[in-house]
Amino acid sequence: MYFEDKKQTEISIPETAQKIGYCLFANCKSLTKVSLPETVTEVLAAAFKGCSNLASIEIPASVVRISSDSFEDCTNLSCIYYKGSLRRWCTSESSYSYSYSYSSSYSNDSKSWNASVFSTAYDLYIDNKKITELDADTLNNITSLCASAFKNCKSLTKVTVPDTITSFGSSSYSGNNIFNGCSNLTSVSVGQNALNKFSSIFDSEYITDVVILDGVTSVDNYCFSNFKKLESITIPSSVKTVGYNAFDCDVLTSVYYGGTLEDWCTADTSNDAAGKSWNASVFSTAYDLYIGGKKITELDADTLNNITSLCASAFENCKSLTKVTVPDTITSFGSSSYSSNIFKGCSNLTSVSVGQNALNEFSRIFDSEYITEVVILDGVTSGLDYSNPFSSFSELESITIPASVTKICDYGFPSSLNSVIFEDTTSKWYKAYYYSDSYKEDESNKPMSQDPAENAELLKSGGSYNSYYYISEKYTAD
Repeated sequence: MYFEDKKQTEISIPETAQKIGYCLFANCKSLTKVSLPETVTEVLAAAFKGCSNLASIEIPASVVRISSDSFEDCTNLSCIYYKGSLRRWCTSESSYSYSYSYSSSYSNDSKSWNASVFSTAYDLYIDNKKITELDADTLNNITSLCASAFKNCKSLTKVTVPDTITSFGSSSYSGNNIFNGCSNLTSVSVGQNALNKFSSIFDSEYITDVVILDGVTSVDNYCFSNFKKLESITIPSSVKTVGYNAFDCDVLTSVYYGGTLEDWCTADTSNDAAGKSWNASVFSTAYDLYIGGKKITELDADTLNNITSLCASAFENCKSLTKVTVPDTITSFGSSSYSSNIFKGCSNLTSVSVGQNALNEFSRIFDSEYITEVVILDGVTSGLDYSNPFSSFSELESITIPASVTKICDYGFPSSLNSVIFEDTTSKWYKAYYYSDSYKEDESNKPMSQDPAENAELLKSGGSYNSYYYISEKYTAD
C-alpha cells in the first residue's frame, strides 16, 4: 500500500474514524504497525485479515466490537497494546459477532470481544506495561474472567487466581480456554473456584507447576488427569477430599504438603470435616515428598514419636524415602481388611527397621520388590517363630535379629539372603523337626555364628512349612 508514492508500513487511523470497515486493509503485506484512535468503536470483519507482516496493534478502550476474523492470518502479530484497563480486558459482556453488518448498537461500557480474535502468540501490554504475571493484588478488583480472556498470550509466565474471581467465561460450556495457548504460562496458583474449573481454564500442554492456595478443601475427580506435563503440586493442609484420578499425571515428581507429617500419615475415612479422607494412593507416579519445605528421605523413631497410626498407602510411590524405622508407638497400619500398601512403590526404600507391630504386618506394609535390608528392633519376641514375614521379599539380602527373639521358623527365607546378624552371640541353636517335638541337642548345633553369611545359609536351608524350628537357648561355657 502506497500513499503519495510512499509505502505504508505504520499507520495511525485518523481521529475522525469510528469504524475500521469490512476488509479495509485485508492482505496488505506492507503493514507492520497500526494505531487505532479513541474514536474507533468497531473493527469489522476481515479488516486486517491476511496482513502477514503486521507485528503490533494499539487498541483503545473505546473499541467495543472486534469481529472474530478481523486479524485472521496475521501470522506475525506479536504485540497487542491495549489502552483500556486490565479489568476491561478481562471482561466481555456478550459473544462477539460474526455479522458482516456495519450497524452497531454497542454502548461504551460494554465490550463484546475477547482475545480469541488473535490467533497467533502475542505479548500483551496494558498501559504500556508488559503483562508477565497476574497475582492476587493485580486481580483484586476483578470478579470475572471472560472466555479466552488471555488466549495465546505468550508474555504470561505466572498466574494466581484467587477466590475473589467467581466467574469464568460462559457457564454453559466447558471450553472457556481463558489461558489456552499461553505457551510460557507454566506456573499457576489457584483458589477453590478456579480449581473447580481447572481443565477448562488452563492449557494442559504447558502447565508444569500448580500451587493450590490455602483454604481450598476439595480437589475434583480427574482434576489434573489431562495435564501430562505437570511436575509439581503444592497441597495445603486445608484440602480434605481428593477425587478419583485427580492426580493421574504422567510426570508428577514433586509433592509439597502444607500440613504436618502427622496430617500426611492420617486419613479420616469417615470424611469428617476435621480430617482428610485421601492418602498418597492418589499419586500414580513416583514422587519426592516435601513437608514443611523439607524433603522426606528418612523416617526415624524421633520423627514418628507423636504418630500412632499410618493410613493405607500413606507413602505409596514416594521415591524420596530411602530409610524407615517403624517403632512400636505406631499401633495401626491402614485397614485390617485389605493390603495397606503403606510403602508400596517406594523404589528407593531399601532399608527398614521395625518393631513388633510393624513386623507382624510386614508383608502388608512394605514392597517386596525393593527391600534389601531389615533390622528387627530390640524387644521383638515373635513374628519369626510360626511363619516367615519375608518369604515374598525376593531382594532381601540382610537381616539383623535382636537377642529378644528366641525362636525362628526355618521356612521361606528368600534365596537372596546372604547376611544374618545376631545381636546375641552367646546362645545355642537346637532343632525341633516338628511343631510338637522338643528341641534336640546334637553335634550340628552350635553357638550363633559371628559370620553373617554362615547364619544366612543356616536359616535359608529349611524345608516344608512348619517342618522344624531353630530355638535359641542360653548356655554357659561349662
